[in-house]
Amino acid sequence: MAQSIAEWWGGFERPSRIANWLLLGDRDDAADLDLLLRHGVTHVLNVARQCNNYFPEHMFYTKMDLEDSRKQEIRSSFDSAFKAIEHARDMGGCVLVHCVAGVSRSATLVLAYLVVRERMWLRDAVHFVKQRRPIIRPNTGFLTALARFEVEVRGVSSVAASIDPMWQFDAMEAIRRSLPVAHISPPPNECWFCCCCFTRCYHRLLCGWTSLGISLPCQKGGTGALIVEPTGGVSRSVFHWCRRIGLDVSCSLPLVADASTGTGRHTLNAPP
Repeated sequence: MAQSIAEWWGGFERPSRIANWLLLGDRDDAADLDLLLRHGVTHVLNVARQCNNYFPEHMFYTKMDLEDSRKQEIRSSFDSAFKAIEHARDMGGCVLVHCVAGVSRSATLVLAYLVVRERMWLRDAVHFVKQRRPIIRPNTGFLTALARFEVEVRGVSSVAASIDPMWQFDAMEAIRRSLPVAHISPPPNECWFCCCCFTRCYHRLLCGWTSLGISLPCQKGGTGALIVEPTGGVSRSVFHWCRRIGLDVSCSLPLVADASTGTGRHTLNAPP
């Protein structure tokens, strides 16, 4: 299963190496002794209720019986996970953090670790891990826990004002205004404020929209217009993106979380 997923996404390392001493993977990785030994794994953090500790005679194991459910309380597991990862690091070993698919539970714990131990902004930690394992997608309950945890650790939130569709869901909308916003620079290799970059990342921001034409240069270089034909209303992520870079949104269609039904045309006009 893991191999087919990697091939589908254009290939990524299996398991995914986040650091020299930290790997993120799935059940198939955890069950492959040759693979583990080849990657120098000495410790395994197994966070899936459904998975066994496959090779206790070869590795140090830490087991957490977590469900991939938005109702699962995961914050209380953070400290134990950090200790397990740090134990491997302090011993000069390598730890595999895994659940069933390496998408939600294990990814959440790795992200939380990067925030607290590596002092990464949560936004940047997500970007960093996705570069190495593009399939990560913590469930909305875990994302909410991560957003709250970042504020607990750093005092402000790097995702409260995010326009990334990952952070556009009802539970996040409910707490968004209560999270103090971190005023930080755009993430590496990805400028949210430069219109020139819109052509590169619009596929993540426009939900199901189809671009009809782009003539919107960098905000510093002049004016233009982006015309898009959506399959529904104005996506919240696009709406917030436009507001953050100072664009007027002229549209009679409703603001929706995900454009999926209906038709219409929008013209986003750059300010003079």
